Amino acid sequence: MVISSTALRTFVELAKFDHLIFKFGIYKAFLGLAELPADSLADHRSCRLGQWYYSGEGVSCFSKLPGYREIEPPHQQVHKHGKQALMSLENGDKEASIDNIAMMEEASMQVITNLERLAHAGESNAHILCTDESGSDVPQ
Repeated sequence: MVISSTALRTFVELAKFDHLIFKFGIYKAFLGLAELPADSLADHRSCRLGQWYYSGEGVSCFSKLPGYREIEPPHQQVHKHGKQALMSLENGDKEASIDNIAMMEEASMQVITNLERLAHAGESNAHILCTDESGSDVPQ
């Protein structure tokens, strides 16, 4: 079980880093330092966190933990507002782009908070990680 909680903590840190990279790309585009078409952004299901959440170890090993279900709504909003920020920028509406970046950041903070909550819950409740209904370890 220690491996499962350590794997969760590692994944949480990786997911936080991925979201920083996602946001950094949007900021670079906003500042004119890079081109990033809105339609090139991964959606909330195809990014690493989305794949983990919807079909990977996230759902099979960690969905019972506090914080898991709370990740989805703000995670969707991060991607939605990031894309809308770029679309607004492409349409020359810098004010709308700024508004969407602010909403993306607010949602991002909620994602980070819930990822941390999930990691702490995994460390405190290792007995429910990656187990089937009989309580046996599920292979990872």
